[in-house]
Amino acid sequence: NDLASLAIISGEYSRFKVDLNFPPDKFQRLYLEWMKKSLSGERADEILAFEKDSRLSGMITLLKKSDTASIGLFAVGEDYHGQGIGQKLLYEASIWANKNGCDSIQVVTQGRNLKAMKLYQVNGYKILRRENFYHFWL
Repeated sequence: NDLASLAIISGEYSRFKVDLNFPPDKFQRLYLEWMKKSLSGERADEILAFEKDSRLSGMITLLKKSDTASIGLFAVGEDYHGQGIGQKLLYEASIWANKNGCDSIQVVTQGRNLKAMKLYQVNGYKILRRENFYHFWL
């Protein structure tokens, strides 16, 4: 895995991936651009990565907004699911947020991403609100 692959994995449950009118190559370009802008500092203040067996196995991007840290991209490589890497990344994200004067961390995720929802809840995250987003095609 590399950061580009993990960026695409992070969008597997996104509305752009599941919308049949949104071409797969456009979905991938969108997430690759998000990673590029995260690396440049435009969409993230920090990127935390996790290596296992000398391979990049997970990453999380963080952006500070006032006194809140916001998780952008977050993914664990498929070969590494169930090994606690996501939990370790969330823990390190909380340390980063604390060191940078943030008193909370927020994340937006898809309700159909049940594994992510469970991971966040097990790590103390709470659902603040639910919103529906729709794509209207003409």
